[in-house]
Amino acid sequence: LALTNPAEPSWIDERIGENAEAAFLYGATGDLVGEAQILWQTEFWNRSVGTVYRLGPPEPAALPESAATFDANTGRIGAEVPYAVAPSTVQVHGRLLAQAGRLSLYRVDGPLQLAGLLGGVYNDGWMGTDAALTRYSTPSRPGRVRVRVSREGWGGPSPPGDVTVRVGPLKTVNGQPAIGKVTASRAWTIRSRAGRRFTLPTPTVPYRLEIHVGSTFTPADYGYSDTRQLGAQLG
Repeated sequence: LALTNPAEPSWIDERIGENAEAAFLYGATGDLVGEAQILWQTEFWNRSVGTVYRLGPPEPAALPESAATFDANTGRIGAEVPYAVAPSTVQVHGRLLAQAGRLSLYRVDGPLQLAGLLGGVYNDGWMGTDAALTRYSTPSRPGRVRVRVSREGWGGPSPPGDVTVRVGPLKTVNGQPAIGKVTASRAWTIRSRAGRRFTLPTPTVPYRLEIHVGSTFTPADYGYSDTRQLGAQLG
């Protein structure tokens, strides 16, 4: 229950009723095992949560997935449901009804579509070499996006990493979302216990923000159990 909401595990049913229909969006983070555990606990305590839509590529897992497809270039999911449950790295085009732990509950009006998707980030906020934010809808005019890149949560040694943050209109390259033309970029060298905030002007939606860290480190090399290759924490 620590992964969902220990105070009120049936929070979704309490909000929309156990006879309602809520889809669960799965595959949005770098920790699919952790996501699956959250999904199973959420389904166990909430009768309204049933259909599962995968946002990432298929994998051999015992998940009751639907056949609807997710278009990473438009944010559209080939389905219509009244409610959707998504992790914090996903923003659904609809009205936010409630939040608990790492999950958010949305009311969906019309076809199911994402407003934004943050990929390449683990549940604890760490990324590896690459991460990207794809903004599909809202705001409707150019604005600004703030990104904090840090290793403040790591007190051990780590190799300096060249950080590049860039943004531009969304484009499809070989069937995958990418930046068509870079309209703004920032660069920095990250080190242990250091962090920096960047503010970049954004084009109108859809646009894509990409973060790249040149050098990663593994906490397991310094006596910890974490074997991931980590680049930076994102905020």
